[in-house]
Amino acid sequence: MIYVCELEIVEKPDGCFEGMLFGADETIKASSTKQVLERAVALIQEEVTWDLLRGLWDTRFPLGNQPVAGGRVITVATDVTVDTIPMVTVGQAAAMLRMDPADIELLCDVHVLGLWSVGQTLVDRRSVEEVLSDSFFSPRTLSLIVSAARALFADEGLNRTVAEEWLGDVVAEWRRGERAGLRLDVIRREILDRMDGADLLEADISAGDRRGDLVAG
Repeated sequence: MIYVCELEIVEKPDGCFEGMLFGADETIKASSTKQVLERAVALIQEEVTWDLLRGLWDTRFPLGNQPVAGGRVITVATDVTVDTIPMVTVGQAAAMLRMDPADIELLCDVHVLGLWSVGQTLVDRRSVEEVLSDSFFSPRTLSLIVSAARALFADEGLNRTVAEEWLGDVVAEWRRGERAGLRLDVIRREILDRMDGADLLEADISAGDRRGDLVAG
């Protein structure tokens, strides 16, 4: 099915371009109009794909829009069907990476693999292909990531959600060369620090609410 959306493109004083997709609440920044259009198509496909996976078959974007930022309005269209959605089952991803399905779910938890979760867990095939093509993700590296995830997620002293997010950040830093590897003692301490920071922030907000109640009274 063809999906049509309108996009306003504005050239900024620095020579860069911004694009706003009407009906999608997204602003795109790029160095050329071509890049803006490519990203716009990708965003439309992502939104429609998510709707299709949830059983919503009639996604529509508002048309006939007027410029709101002094730019020009361009119409973009793309074809998206259930058959074009780049997803595989956990079992298929496991076969592609020659890993256990439970390990695939851990890699999804730490954002090494992209995850769709709509009634059932589906893995973004593009993320599997990226892992296969990136020499950083050797079998040994994937094994280390999975082992770290198992150890940290089994630690009752750690918040699981915080641990997932932080380990994902650590792996991304390691991949960029900003870390030498995975040291569980260091990562655990960093997660605890992050948990403490979140608790302090929540306490400050609660205290502020209480002070507000007293003032209001």
